[in-house]
Amino acid sequence: MVVDVFVERCESYQKEVVDKAVDTILSRIKLKLRAKPKILLKPNLLLPTSPKRAVTTHPAVVASVCKHLRKRFPDAKIFLGESSGCGGLPHTKLALEVCGINKAIKQHNITILPFESQPLVRVDISNGVVWKHLMLPKIVVEADLIVNLPKLKTHSLTMFTGAVKNLYGCLPGGAKAKGHLKAVNTRMFGELLIDIYSAIKPGLNLMDGVWGMEGQGPVTGPPKRTGYLLASTDAVALDAVALKLIGIKEPHVPTQVSAKRRGLYPKYRVIGNYTVVKYKQPSMLKLRLLNIMPQAIADRITKFVSPLPVNYPHIIPALCKKCYTCVRVCPVNAIHLKGNTLTIDYKKCINCLCCSENCMYNAIKLKQGWVFRGINSFKRLLRWFR
Repeated sequence: MVVDVFVERCESYQKEVVDKAVDTILSRIKLKLRAKPKILLKPNLLLPTSPKRAVTTHPAVVASVCKHLRKRFPDAKIFLGESSGCGGLPHTKLALEVCGINKAIKQHNITILPFESQPLVRVDISNGVVWKHLMLPKIVVEADLIVNLPKLKTHSLTMFTGAVKNLYGCLPGGAKAKGHLKAVNTRMFGELLIDIYSAIKPGLNLMDGVWGMEGQGPVTGPPKRTGYLLASTDAVALDAVALKLIGIKEPHVPTQVSAKRRGLYPKYRVIGNYTVVKYKQPSMLKLRLLNIMPQAIADRITKFVSPLPVNYPHIIPALCKKCYTCVRVCPVNAIHLKGNTLTIDYKKCINCLCCSENCMYNAIKLKQGWVFRGINSFKRLLRWFR
C-alpha cells in the first residue's frame, strides 16, 4: 500500500491562514471512526515557553485542528494529552498555560488530560527491541484516534524531531528518563522510539512547519521560517518528507534507520509542492560515527568512553536560575550543586542531553570537545592552503 503525505503552504500563524491550510490538508485524509469516538490530540509541549521560540506546536495550529475535528465529528469526545519534558504534573500544567494551549482550545469543548494524571495500562510490544512492554496513559490506549501534532525541529541527540519522536511525550514523568538509561546510544534510542511508535501508532499526523527550529534543537536553536504544514496517516512517511523539506539525509536519523530495518517504512507519495528550505544541522559527528560501526562496538564505545572528546553539555552559571529542572530530569543523577553552582559530573554523564533539552533558560550549551576542535582546526588549515 502506498501512503499519501500531504504538503500545504502556510505562510503565517494568522487564524484565517492556518484555518484554511488545516481544512485543506485534513479534508483530503479519510478517517473512518465509530459513532461518538474518543479522539486524543498529542501536541509537542516540551517546555513552558512562548510560541515565538518555535519550541512547541503553535497554539494556532492546535486550535485549527480542534475546530476541524469538532466540525467533522460533532459527537466526538476530544481530549488533549501531554507530558512535558521537564517531568511532573505541575510542569505539564504550566506548559499548557504558557504555550497558549489552554486559551487556544477553550471554545472547542476539549478535555485536557495531562498524562501524569492518568492511570497507566500495560501494552506489550511483540517486535520490541529496547522495550518489550510499556506502561502508557489509559487515554492513549483507549482512544479511537490519536492525532499527533509534532513541531518541525532539529535535535542535538537524534538529528531530527518530528512525528515519531513526538510520541516520546506519551511517557509520563520519569519514564522518559528511564528510556535514556535503557538506550545507551543514539542508534538504540532510535530503536526505543520505534518501540513506542509500534505500541501507539497514531492514526493522523499533522506537523507544524510554519516556523521550525534549526541548529542545536530542540530548544536552543534559532527559529526558522519554513512555511508548510505536512500531514499523513503514517508518522514515518511524514518524517521522511519533512527531512527532504529541510535537507537532512535519512541515514543520519536513527528513527528512520530503525523503521526501515524493522519493515515499518512504507512506500509513500507526496501530494502537493514544496521548495527545500535548508536547515542548519546540529553537530552530530558522534551519531554519524556510531551509525557506521557494528552494534557491539558502538555500545562499548558509548558505555566506556567519556562524552568529552566529541561534545558535551556545559552549564553557564551566569544564565542558570537554579530551577533544578536539569537535576530532576538527569537519568543518571550527574548534576549536583557544588558551592553555589550547579555542575555536571562527566564521569557519570551519558550525553543524553536531557539537561540542555529541558533548560528553559538556555543555560546549558553544547561545548565542543577536542575531537571537534581538532576537525575544525584542520578544516581552517585546509582553507588557508587553498
